Amino acid sequence: MIKYIFLFVEILVSHIILGQQNNIQVTQKDTLFLAGKQINYFPDSTGRMTIDDILNPELQQRFKKNKKNIFSTSPQSTAFWFKITVTNHSNEDIWLEAGGLSAARIDFYYPDENNRYHPPILTGSLRPDENKFIDSNMIWLPLNKAGETGPKTYYVRAVALTVVQYPFYIGTLHQLYKKKTLDDFIVAGFIGFIISMLLYNLFLYAKTRERSNLYYLGYLLSSLLLYPYIYDHETLKYIFPFIPFEWWSFHFSFIGAPPYLFIGLFGIEYLKLRKELSNATKIISALLVLLFIITFLNLITPSYNIMLPAQAIISILGITCMSSSIVLFMRKKDLRSLYYMIGWSAFIIMNIIFILGVNGVMDYNLFTHNSLLFGTILEVVIFSQALAQQVKNIRIENSLIQEQSFELIKNHNSILEKKVEERTTVIQNQKKKLEVQAQKLEVTNQTKDKLFAIISHDLRNPIISLETIMNLLCNNAISDEEFKSLTEGLHKNVKSINFTLNNLLHWANKQIKGIKATPQKFNISNVIDENISLFRCIADEKQIIITHETKNDNWVYADQDQINLVVRNLLNNAIKFSEEGGHIIINSSAFDSQFLMVEIVDDGIGIKKDTLNKLFNTEDHCTSRGTKGEKGTGLGLMLCKDFVESNGGMINVYSEPGEGARFYFTVRSFVSEKEEVIEYTH
Repeated sequence: MIKYIFLFVEILVSHIILGQQNNIQVTQKDTLFLAGKQINYFPDSTGRMTIDDILNPELQQRFKKNKKNIFSTSPQSTAFWFKITVTNHSNEDIWLEAGGLSAARIDFYYPDENNRYHPPILTGSLRPDENKFIDSNMIWLPLNKAGETGPKTYYVRAVALTVVQYPFYIGTLHQLYKKKTLDDFIVAGFIGFIISMLLYNLFLYAKTRERSNLYYLGYLLSSLLLYPYIYDHETLKYIFPFIPFEWWSFHFSFIGAPPYLFIGLFGIEYLKLRKELSNATKIISALLVLLFIITFLNLITPSYNIMLPAQAIISILGITCMSSSIVLFMRKKDLRSLYYMIGWSAFIIMNIIFILGVNGVMDYNLFTHNSLLFGTILEVVIFSQALAQQVKNIRIENSLIQEQSFELIKNHNSILEKKVEERTTVIQNQKKKLEVQAQKLEVTNQTKDKLFAIISHDLRNPIISLETIMNLLCNNAISDEEFKSLTEGLHKNVKSINFTLNNLLHWANKQIKGIKATPQKFNISNVIDENISLFRCIADEKQIIITHETKNDNWVYADQDQINLVVRNLLNNAIKFSEEGGHIIINSSAFDSQFLMVEIVDDGIGIKKDTLNKLFNTEDHCTSRGTKGEKGTGLGLMLCKDFVESNGGMINVYSEPGEGARFYFTVRSFVSEKEEVIEYTH
């Protein structure tokens, strides 16, 4: 009798606990669910608890509900147990993203048909890659399979060595890959931007030889190591292949501290604090020494033991630098301190947005997640502009020196004729040096213009236009109607830049990683219709008629994103090189039993024979302006060729000057659902 009473009590307690826990309902396969607020956690300070201990009803009641968008806490070595109950109502298998590089050790416990837990799957960033279910820098764990409609409870034991932060995204593998791809593009764009700014500031340093420029170069270089690591990208593996990746996790300060060491030194030099605010210089210097000592203490103690004092020092350092710039601006009203103050303000605001997103005050989305990168980009743009202004000031000072020198010559009299001649000789020598410097600066500017022609030239005008409009709007100098009319032109420029940047990102990704096509079944008619809609406004401006003759049942088997980019670039070129009132025809037909041919034909200005030979040539590509002066980068057709060939097809063009152009490419037709999955690499 007593035995049955205990059994009844145990069942009752289990039902109470089950009723209190959060059951995550997955109903749509196309939605990625951020499950941070629907998980329970338990801190295991001993680090010795087993799954049997965790399943004890008494300990189950000690699990706490996470109240943040993602689970995060202060750096520590505590093992955290997470309890996740999921019900899958979708028609596909669902997975859990349990973190990235910060998830050092993950023990994954999953139930069998009888709700018994077997020995865990041991994975994590510090464990062998062979233990991962999916080859990725993120930790993806399988949850309920398709058709398993009942609730299942999983346990994850996690240990971090640096930042304790677990996002817990739940969805299909396809959705997780989409999220990862977008994150990769954002980080790749950040890396490309920082590299371009690194080169730009290297040119500035070559001209000025100012220590502030040198320190800022150090900041940019160290940021290239820190931020990709924070955003779960294994950049350090490729930059330092001779250093085990585990070393960086245990000694995080060696990538976390250098950016702030350099930014502190930059603040002292750029704001001239030794001369203007000696007390602030002493405080910043003392903080930098402490940060330097803590960095090397990380050699003998794990990262989580020193991260809190390091963060405190960095916070005080930021406040001191910011306060110094405010004091100097209030005293002198100079641009130098204003630039510094605005740059730091942008960085601090974006950091606050990131913290608010993590803690649930703001929605945790793509913007809040990447706000650290956006803040750094804003700060780098502002500081680089400040350093460029410094170069301009140096040139003005040199010009003033030259004018003063000539004025001195005029004021000399005949009695000092010999000295005047000597001084004249000196001045002439100075003039020659200045002329040589001016020539060198001109050459440097020309080289810089060539280097950033694609990246920065087309961005400048829309940004200036946007700034002008914002100033007018803030000063109530324009009406709503005027504002709308001004933004129409700006919107067109931004769309053009977005198209160019899209090509640049694809081209940069191709250069770094090569091309890998992941084919899938899709209707190419839909892709063509989407791109026609995308360019409808541009075509209407030139009164161009676009006729789509493709059948609705043209199913193909290829990488949809790559084929989409091919259609987009070819249609963009057709519009660009068509005259007003032109006609563009898009058609598709069976090429053979295995391939479909897509044609994009225009009646525009056509292509010269010598240019035809260069269109798809990666070594000798060219770019031309459209009939309305539209700009291009010359990358679009090269990407088209690479992407078509990576999907097993071919691309060609027929054209005569004045008779338009006919671009056509082939893509594999979809045969049946049982068709073998093929991956092409190029």
